[in-house]
Amino acid sequence: MRIALFGAPGSGKGTQAAILQDRYSLRQLSTGNMLRAARDAGTRVGLAAKSYLEAGKLVPDDVVCGIAYDALSKCGFDNFVLDGFPRTIAQAEWLDLEMEGVGGGFRLVSLNVPHDAIIARLSKRRMHPVTGEVFHLEFNPPPEDLDTADLIQRKDDRPATIEQRLRIYDIQNATIRDHYADQGSLIEVDGVGSVQTVAGRIAASLSL
Repeated sequence: MRIALFGAPGSGKGTQAAILQDRYSLRQLSTGNMLRAARDAGTRVGLAAKSYLEAGKLVPDDVVCGIAYDALSKCGFDNFVLDGFPRTIAQAEWLDLEMEGVGGGFRLVSLNVPHDAIIARLSKRRMHPVTGEVFHLEFNPPPEDLDTADLIQRKDDRPATIEQRLRIYDIQNATIRDHYADQGSLIEVDGVGSVQTVAGRIAASLSL
């Protein structure tokens, strides 16, 4: 089974990828985790990524693809769920070629969530400044003995910032959506609802 989850920040990709991993014995491969693992392991591509990460710069496509190759190789290019990859058309075209080389493609599941719903989700996140623990005022509230006045809202979780991130996402990822739609491998799923409701829709769309 080869799956890639696609969606805007806050659409629930990470949560749904973890469910797919647990239910169907897949390996969840998220861009962030792949980058950090390669960096910590000191691999060639990991060391290349490290300099960009430490400088706060975007990691180039060729480095990201090298890290993705290492991660996909470890699972034999099968039984995986990609979370946040590919992020650019160059990464998408690279992945297409790699999958052709192992005799098959994959299915791209797009989680569609309206911007106003994403803003409502993310703007309710709060962080404890001492421990760094992140809570959600609705879905994962802080314990009763913790005063919510002690929590802070990160800049990235402020409505204006979220809206700007979503606008950038729409522009950058329109070409990827079109790319896979033209191939007939794009599956669109309504991402609004409870975690289990959305998980059920994904399973049904994949005939699992």
